[in-house]
Amino acid sequence: MKNTSKKIILYIGIILTIGLLFIIFKDSSYIFLFIGKIMGFQVQEETYFSMVITILFDNKKIQQDSEILANIKIVKLGFPERIDAGLEIYVQGPDNIILEKSFETFAIDTQVSIAKTIHVPSYAPLGDYKVIGKVIYLDKEEATASTQFQVIEKSSKIFTYVFIGSSITITFLILVFYFLINIYQKVKRNENILYQKQDATPRPLGRGL
Repeated sequence: MKNTSKKIILYIGIILTIGLLFIIFKDSSYIFLFIGKIMGFQVQEETYFSMVITILFDNKKIQQDSEILANIKIVKLGFPERIDAGLEIYVQGPDNIILEKSFETFAIDTQVSIAKTIHVPSYAPLGDYKVIGKVIYLDKEEATASTQFQVIEKSSKIFTYVFIGSSITITFLILVFYFLINIYQKVKRNENILYQKQDATPRPLGRGL
């Protein structure tokens, strides 16, 4: 009877412990990893990544010889430990040309956001470009993501100068025209006043014969 009671208490304790572990870790895979580590087993920790790349630009159009900012959000799924991983970013343009390529390491617990500035030189071909990212962990490609933007022709400075010069010239001509109209109106008013005064002046009567 006593042995039966002890077994019941032991089973209840195990069930409560497992339930507590579920509440703490919220993932059954974490529980098995945790128990395996406690018992000294060599447990392989599975780690997964997801990644999203966003262009921080309204219409994703950029002129030549400019810069564009991309935000890379990386989320790690798996055993909650801080690890180091690698991020490979490259920009692919028309005809599969590689405009830019870089690699950097980052530390991550559960998620991280990385800002990347991409320079588009003046000689970059016009057209659609892709920003492609890869997460490298333990020499394996774990996640990929991409987004697009468009390179358009840079507006000419000569056109800008011509536009500014034309605007100034037109504004000056309008002011001159307005000034001349005011002068003309004043002259006409003065002439009308003079004619009215002449008409109001009494004329001398002629002598009778």
